[in-house]
Amino acid sequence: MLEKGRISTRQFAVLIFLACVGDMILLFPSAISFMASQDAWMASLIGVPAGVLVLWLMLRVSFLYPDKTLIEISRLVLGKWLGTFVSLWYLFFFFMLCSYVIREVADFMSSQIFMNTPIPIIYLLFLLLMVYAAQAGLESIGRSSEVVLPIFLLFVIGFICFLLPQSNGHYLKPFLENGAVPVLHGALFSAIYPFAELIIFLMVISSVKRSPHFRRDVLLAAAGGGLILSLIVLVSWLVIGSNLTVSSTYPTFTLAQKINIGNFLQRIESTIAIAWLMSSFYKAVICYYSFVLGVAQLTGLRNHKVLYFPAAIMLFGMAQLGAPDIIYYLKHLIPYWMDWDITHAVVIPCILLAAAAWRKRRKAKHS
Repeated sequence: MLEKGRISTRQFAVLIFLACVGDMILLFPSAISFMASQDAWMASLIGVPAGVLVLWLMLRVSFLYPDKTLIEISRLVLGKWLGTFVSLWYLFFFFMLCSYVIREVADFMSSQIFMNTPIPIIYLLFLLLMVYAAQAGLESIGRSSEVVLPIFLLFVIGFICFLLPQSNGHYLKPFLENGAVPVLHGALFSAIYPFAELIIFLMVISSVKRSPHFRRDVLLAAAGGGLILSLIVLVSWLVIGSNLTVSSTYPTFTLAQKINIGNFLQRIESTIAIAWLMSSFYKAVICYYSFVLGVAQLTGLRNHKVLYFPAAIMLFGMAQLGAPDIIYYLKHLIPYWMDWDITHAVVIPCILLAAAAWRKRRKAKHS
């Protein structure tokens, strides 16, 4: 095992929760509203149990070989050649996902917070922080997530509570105006987009000290992340309505700008920005760590840490080249990205489980 650090079930569940919310806390309301229109809040809620089922399927794969990573499991189950091809598929996904999270962070910071800062500077600072965290090891990442979680929850729950007095139930009507098809489409998006990307954790799950309730805790953590996103969608529709939710690039940030408690507590949008940066960072650093560890396992390197800086340089370039701007990313990449998510989180795990079952039956027959 290249990674010697171990994390507890609680730390793993915290990382699952933060990564599930991840980069979606600012972008999710706009993206799902574009698909499900008036009933986006309903679609997001329906998608949570379906998303938990997707995660359960991925956990089934990890239990085939509890002490192995996804790359190692793929090669053990599918053989050297096909397993290597599937491993390369996953490594490419980890790399692209990490680069897009970095790009989302940089686009937001350069357009909303640091308007006069060149975007490559933001890439560089974020990547240096990721390299530092990854070099510190998985155990340090897990421990720091426990420190960050209460701050994250305080900011997000406070954000939701402060906006409730401004809610207007009429914004949710009429229900099912365009029929059930948009709701089902939105529910599929809600189930796949946040949850399918948790496949990155199959690269670190072998380093977890599993408690007796490991599976339950992980699934509940993911469900909690999905419910947070659904609440943000609901609050967005209740406060700013359909037009602003769909048309705004960052509707959650727009919502935070509307908080005004007695003309005293206002302009606290920086808190939701900090919460988003926290969750996005942990999602990005797990992607980054998974990519580096996977490359090391595939190539037979004994020390994966020598790959951190070369991988960071590659991510710097891909973050710049991946999309011209956030609008292009939201309108053109996300719909196709969902198909990719379905492939690596549902189709390939089903193939791995079927192949493992076939191997087991064949072995039992020969013995």
